[in-house]
Amino acid sequence: MLAIENIGNIARGHHFLLPGRLDTPGRTAVGGRSVLNLASKNYLGLLDHPSIQSRIDPAFRSPDIPIGQDERRLMRDSLRCRLEDNLGRFLQKKSAYVAENCMLLEGAIPIHGLFTSTEEVIQDEGSFSLAHPNDRSAFCHQIFRHNDVDHLESILKECRRPNCLVIVDALYPETGDLAPIPQIVSLCKRYDAKLAVDESLSLGVLGSSGRGIQEHFELCDNDIEIKFGRLSNAFPSSCFFLAASSSLVRQLKLANEAEPTTRERSLSEFSSAIAGLEILINEPNRVGQLQDNARAFQTGVRLMGFQVRKMISPLVTIALRSCEEAAMVAQNCLKRGLFVASDATSPGVPKSCIQLHFSAIHSTQDIKFALRVFSSIAHELGYKISFE
Repeated sequence: MLAIENIGNIARGHHFLLPGRLDTPGRTAVGGRSVLNLASKNYLGLLDHPSIQSRIDPAFRSPDIPIGQDERRLMRDSLRCRLEDNLGRFLQKKSAYVAENCMLLEGAIPIHGLFTSTEEVIQDEGSFSLAHPNDRSAFCHQIFRHNDVDHLESILKECRRPNCLVIVDALYPETGDLAPIPQIVSLCKRYDAKLAVDESLSLGVLGSSGRGIQEHFELCDNDIEIKFGRLSNAFPSSCFFLAASSSLVRQLKLANEAEPTTRERSLSEFSSAIAGLEILINEPNRVGQLQDNARAFQTGVRLMGFQVRKMISPLVTIALRSCEEAAMVAQNCLKRGLFVASDATSPGVPKSCIQLHFSAIHSTQDIKFALRVFSSIAHELGYKISFE
């Protein structure tokens, strides 16, 4: 079991930082007792998969094993190229770029060389994909209201620069809602703008085979010019990826060739990502199981009177009536053996909400247990339960 000191990492989904292994799939230890874990972004349930464990770098497992720097560099470069080739094909793009250090900022696009002073970047206010504001000085940067396609169109109409890039998240981490990608694609085509989509939370989750937002909405291969994000929500790897045209990826690699690549865990992270992608391709039923789990829970809690968005997503955000009620629900869940994400354990969760992260390894009994817990809480809080 994982110790309570790992709660922060579990809730934030930092699986690659966890030193131990789960004894029981989908569970963790809090305060010395086993609880159902609905606060971890281990969506495909690959953290403890034997194929992942077997790929861990022997030099990382046992520091005493001597591997020279030149040999390590060759191994790293070979694994990186293999991962880039596999990701590019899986995401149906011409080429892909992988960075082992997540560009030093979680979720941040490595923008050096990607944008120029002649470009205008238009970003959803709910997306935090760009690096810190100091990096935005090289290009014009505008924000449109979250998922407001009318506001986006008004900005695109006024765009006077020759190149516009629209940046959105496929699945937003704070609200758990999807971007209206078909409408955004239509606008980008109308105003000759490129579209970049952060697939950090949608890779391995959305679509019949886990290929993300494009497959979910059944879009064409060239509708989304740039797909990028972190692999850590789908696979036990901290790598950053970007899939796009061959020319853009080549440009990005040249611009970032000076980035540090000396992390000791790079071999393990590349190997784990390769193994995770192979499992996803060979076991597509994991995606269906994940979606079924989320669908069953969302249907149940909606009938209990809780406010949940009507979409199938493994990240379920429940909006409560106040910040105090959200904190109380999270505490009551834990008392009943259910660990959910809240503002107290997961920075970024809205204070008046709780979040639940489902996994392909959660069983039908796990979902039924979670629904029983929320049914009890709904009765205690006076929610009106519907039996439609």
